Amino acid sequence: MQVNELIERILEISHDEVAPDTQLKQKALRWLNSAYHELMEDCFPFLEMRLAKEIVLDVVADKVDLPSDFNRLVSMRDEKTGKLLFYKNNNFKLDTYENTLTFNIMFKNVKKVRLCYLPKVTDLLEDDAENAVMIPRQFHAVLVWGALVWSTVYERGFSTATDIKLFQTKWDEAKRDMKLSLSSVQQFNATYEDGV
Repeated sequence: MQVNELIERILEISHDEVAPDTQLKQKALRWLNSAYHELMEDCFPFLEMRLAKEIVLDVVADKVDLPSDFNRLVSMRDEKTGKLLFYKNNNFKLDTYENTLTFNIMFKNVKKVRLCYLPKVTDLLEDDAENAVMIPRQFHAVLVWGALVWSTVYERGFSTATDIKLFQTKWDEAKRDMKLSLSSVQQFNATYEDGV
């Protein structure tokens, strides 16, 4: 679902609104982003390999400028030789403030690296397309329940206790089902790759 469709669904359930004003849409987007960040934090271990990005970067003056969406390093290889360069061996210094990697003397001959990394989770925007949501498409509707839970946090008093309990139950069930689904896909892939 596109972000504006998610917002429409949230407001349809929370306020019975089919033509909400801009202010109400902004509130719903805030609820949606809160749910999105919570869900990504809970499910990130199950999504890591699906979200990983690869890019080839030039090494200039023993430094690599990281992509603007860089969050965490998965692996890095010398593009020419394919040799794995290990972060844990302190072969380079990661500076997230400057968004750079600096190599030590051991890698003076490295000219290009193939970087595999996990991107940052950023806020969704109202006009974002479906692919901006970093969870698989079949789970986008899960965010509606989470946003409704967050709406009760931000807008205390507009929901009844029954509504709040329903929203929380649906949100918890949806998160659990998503984790189970993603973990079974990971287990299947691991088994398939091991040839079992």
